[in-house]
Amino acid sequence: MPQPDTKQRILTIAGELFARQGYTGTTIADIARELGTTTAALYYHFPSKAAILGGLLAGPLTAYTRLLDSLASGETVPEDLIGAIIDITADSRDLANIFDRDPTALAMIDEQLPRSSAEMTEQTIAALAGPHPDRAALIRANAALAVAKSGTLAALQLGGGTLQAPDRAEVLALAMRTLKDLSERTVLTGQRRPHLADFVGAVDQGTTSTRFMVFDHDGNEVARHQLEHEQILPRAGWVEHDPVEIWERTRTVITATLNASRLSARDLAAVGIANQRETTVVWNRRTGIPYANAIVWQDTRTDRIAAAQEKNGHGDVIRHKAGLPPATYFSGGKLQWLLEDDPRLRADAERGDALFGTIDSWLLWHLTGGPSGGAHVTDVTNASRTMLMDLRTLDWDDELCGFFGVPRAMLPRIAPSVHKYSVTATPGPFGGEVLIGGVLGDQQAATMGQVCFAPGEAKNTYGTGNFLVLNTGADLYVSTSGLLTTIAYQLAGRPAVFALEGSVAVTGAAVQWLRDQLGIISGAADSENLARQVEDTAGLYFVPAFSGLFAPYWRADARGAIVGLSRFHTNAHLARATLEAICYQTRDVVEAMATDSGVSLDVLKVDGGVTANDLCMQLQADILGVPVSRPVVAETTALGAAYAAGLTAGFWRDETELRANWRESRRWEPTWTPDRREAGYAGWKKAIDRTLDWVDLS
Repeated sequence: MPQPDTKQRILTIAGELFARQGYTGTTIADIARELGTTTAALYYHFPSKAAILGGLLAGPLTAYTRLLDSLASGETVPEDLIGAIIDITADSRDLANIFDRDPTALAMIDEQLPRSSAEMTEQTIAALAGPHPDRAALIRANAALAVAKSGTLAALQLGGGTLQAPDRAEVLALAMRTLKDLSERTVLTGQRRPHLADFVGAVDQGTTSTRFMVFDHDGNEVARHQLEHEQILPRAGWVEHDPVEIWERTRTVITATLNASRLSARDLAAVGIANQRETTVVWNRRTGIPYANAIVWQDTRTDRIAAAQEKNGHGDVIRHKAGLPPATYFSGGKLQWLLEDDPRLRADAERGDALFGTIDSWLLWHLTGGPSGGAHVTDVTNASRTMLMDLRTLDWDDELCGFFGVPRAMLPRIAPSVHKYSVTATPGPFGGEVLIGGVLGDQQAATMGQVCFAPGEAKNTYGTGNFLVLNTGADLYVSTSGLLTTIAYQLAGRPAVFALEGSVAVTGAAVQWLRDQLGIISGAADSENLARQVEDTAGLYFVPAFSGLFAPYWRADARGAIVGLSRFHTNAHLARATLEAICYQTRDVVEAMATDSGVSLDVLKVDGGVTANDLCMQLQADILGVPVSRPVVAETTALGAAYAAGLTAGFWRDETELRANWRESRRWEPTWTPDRREAGYAGWKKAIDRTLDWVDLS
């Protein structure tokens, strides 16, 4: 039971929060009466959050309904009711996780209280039904939700939560906009709102986890669920995933998200797919069984295949046609290795019984029926990462396929990124037909999520690796500075949009290494806390070249190194050096991009999981010497896939409408002096030199 002073603080803060929005009542009853319909509107558009919050107040709901019935008579608020409400709010630490979008907390709460959530759903639907929605019923059905919202915001402000003041203001502003919109279309006009697909879904299949997210028309997250999958490391340099596990995780996150948010296939206008690129899967067309584990993009087992392409004189042809250097990173060499490793595979491939695909193709095939007629398709962005597609024809190239011994019969059809691919199979995780309207590689999806639609616009995604993508429009630039020429996206019926990309293999994965291999942190967030214990690295540099060096060096012979180490250094210095390594590798790419394109960044748009690390983003601004900007929706990979699907379905009209959704959440300004910046970068370049010529590739 919270202490009385805690109760009073919650009440006071709740009143202050709503007073700032123009409300003068400070009692729980006044707040509920004023905001009941607002919360109903929030529920109507964001059912996952409202249902969960409502479920937490299932206990006092009956008493609160009685209270509402007698508000007109001037009854005072029962003390026991206020106590019950505050107890639930103050004692439920998981409320903070709801606003952190923690899928585990969402699933746990929803599992514990499905009955009460369902009852509130039915009451709300009943209140909204008919030609004249029952305003009183709306208030009654959702008053408890209003209290939950106000109490939650207040409790978070006590210091135990993470919802910042701008976010609180945004929640309330959104509530009022939504209420106004809903009132104009239903309560005030007396017209029933027809059932429309209000949302777009996105599968975001990444290197370490799979998530399914649902977005509304404003690009706001409505619901999500996420699960990790196993990282299989059979030997040094090898990285594998189980394709069957990835498909099972995909099914689970889709089902869990829809169930938790009370959505179904008919609520989704379309669904898009974003995926880890280059990771290579080969499976049997008739059975759906993979011939082997997927070879992940980080895997270096094909280093000798890549070196042989250079020695055979194929390297320049690959660069010219595919825009890529021969490297372990890309799919062509991985597919060659699989074909050579398994004698039965080549025979099946030549007959067309063995299918190749990156993860997008694997998931799309399963979602559309699998062995029972599943679509074997990929998009231009994923195909552009194989070393097998000609960037000028946007088709598989016989000469390139010949370099790697790949039969064309096993390759998927190539389609635009924004395109009507197919519909989901009814016996599947969606439980009905949903248009699959967009497919992009994860970094191209993030480019679309950051609305980088004009030449010269760029974004940097911080995930397992770092990926800086610069839109070059219709111009196909061949890099002379170690960058990749790739496709940013293609809308159906339009020419492809090209990009320059700087790919860094290990950034967020280095933080994961601190956790999993060294055990010096228990979670990614601990890296920031540990690094803040020291003011600098005291000359320590960490180059996490676990898979060699990618852009702009492309040195498969490099391996990781920690240099400048002395007895003085601690775990905190190593943690800070790890964050700095993420930022220095980004500067390497930015310098190369400026050389190739002549474009100097005025601001760096960032997204991805690492951007939650405030210290890392401040270091990035300091090391680059330009501001760093993070959007409100940091998970732009999933958002970009949703945008692609929504454009296909007509959910959004065009790119201009998508631009209106982008909003800045936070900006970091440089604080280092130019001398400190350049001295630090000079030390980094020396550290890079120490990693080279470590592996003999002859």
